[in-house]
Amino acid sequence: MKRLFDIILSVLCLIILSPIMILIGGLIVLVLGHPIFFTQLRPGLEGEPFSIIKFRTMTNEKDERGNLLPNRDRMTPLGSFLRSTSLDELPELINVLKGDMSLVGPRPLLMDYLPFFTKNQHKRHKVRPGITGWSQVNGRNSINWDKKLNLDVWYVENQSLVLDIKILLLTIAKVIKREGINYNEQTPMPRFDEFVKKKAKKLNILITGIGGPTPRSIALRLRDLYPKAKLIGVDSNPKALGFYMNGLLDHSSVVPKAGCDQYWNALTDIIEAESIDIAFIQPEKEVMAWGSYYKEHGKYLSPVLIPPIEYAESLINKAVMAELLVDTDYIPKTVSINSEHPDFDLVSRYIGYPCWIRASEGSGGLGSLKLNREEELKAWLFIHSNIKEFTVSEFLTGRHLANQMLYLDGELMKNAGLHCAEYVMADIAPSKVTGNTSYGRFINEDKLLDFCEEVMEVIADKIGVPPHGVFSFDLKEDQKGNLKITEINVRHMAYSGIMAKVGFDLIDDTVKYLTGNKVNIGKGRFHYESDYIFLRDVDIEPVLIRESDLFKNNGMS
Repeated sequence: MKRLFDIILSVLCLIILSPIMILIGGLIVLVLGHPIFFTQLRPGLEGEPFSIIKFRTMTNEKDERGNLLPNRDRMTPLGSFLRSTSLDELPELINVLKGDMSLVGPRPLLMDYLPFFTKNQHKRHKVRPGITGWSQVNGRNSINWDKKLNLDVWYVENQSLVLDIKILLLTIAKVIKREGINYNEQTPMPRFDEFVKKKAKKLNILITGIGGPTPRSIALRLRDLYPKAKLIGVDSNPKALGFYMNGLLDHSSVVPKAGCDQYWNALTDIIEAESIDIAFIQPEKEVMAWGSYYKEHGKYLSPVLIPPIEYAESLINKAVMAELLVDTDYIPKTVSINSEHPDFDLVSRYIGYPCWIRASEGSGGLGSLKLNREEELKAWLFIHSNIKEFTVSEFLTGRHLANQMLYLDGELMKNAGLHCAEYVMADIAPSKVTGNTSYGRFINEDKLLDFCEEVMEVIADKIGVPPHGVFSFDLKEDQKGNLKITEINVRHMAYSGIMAKVGFDLIDDTVKYLTGNKVNIGKGRFHYESDYIFLRDVDIEPVLIRESDLFKNNGMS
């Protein structure tokens, strides 16, 4: 219906307006010479390039080196008139007839801008670009880029023939009144790519726990996204690897361990001295400390995206999480044992062997092992006598899956899953951190997403506080394929950076939220568009490839 409407109306417009177009063409020949038309590649439907046709408004004057002079030096009075009245757009009716464009839709911008659009902003390419659009009748060049692109996305999500007719009528009124036009040869609207870079340049970002794989992954992603941003990394360990990675940080500091007065004094000094705009708080102890600080003072030291303290208190300790969900089928059979006075009979009677043991607090792999008999349990407790409490659960034989979720102010914004197909455990990893998936697959399984959403609803109901922040699930399947939660992390995980590279970018979403750009965060379940996998060795950045290309480099197929 929309396409038929475009064809009929554009033919009528070309017939009615042809005398005016012929007159404009003659004036251009007299004032500017040939050619009459200006053509340029622009992104069309799904971002595919097409040649837009417009009346020429500038001369082709060049400097002594053969480069075109700046726009302001090439603009003529005729060109200014054509632009301010939108008459230079009339040849685009030919693009509409060809099917490159529609009468109404987001304006086609420059091909150079494509890499700078957010995922949400890319929605503007889900429809044909238009001669006029919702942003044109709501400000045009008098509004900034963020507002303009938000209006484009709103149109895509709410398009209808009635809305198109409304926009066309408003366009005629706006052109007659010459409203919303802020074009000035001396101060034109800035380029979108320069607008994005300028915003990024202002950001000073604090990253805590920079010695860990996840904070380093976040820093690397931020370097890609915001090359002009200043990254400040802190850690309590002077040997933290992130301090010594060339180009990772702009400034770094060793700080006291989280929670003590000296910690808050040091962080306050850094935040003030570096003019910190936003912070990524990563180690669990720091997430807990910042949550407690907020509960006591009603504010954070810096804008930060972490869950309410009630979630940190309920989920960081795996034994506490097990108690919270004990009356559900969401977790495997689990008991807690004290390393000083272990109840071996309880493990044998309620869990049985083989079973899985790990520390109740800390990284999921800390003190982790599959145990086949009681003697192995006793030996493991002796080896790890420094760990006060363990959780012991039934051993699950199915796949190891993961899911990351973003909640903002109680609203689920997005989630996505992956399969940790091959997994390196902490006791053979120098980092002493799990999350070291040596081979991972990005998967589109609604069953996984359904399950995690349901669990979060139950947890929110039990805690009585709306969820907010990034939640990272680790899960295992039992022998029947039923999903069971092994842990829920209240922060980004090590695979956040690699998930970002295939489109599920919670790192950038965090920046957007903390800088007041929540409206630019895409919403809904994320489905990967290709068969991506990642490969990783211990403590190095992962390699992203397509699974179908896995053996091509060595001649195997």
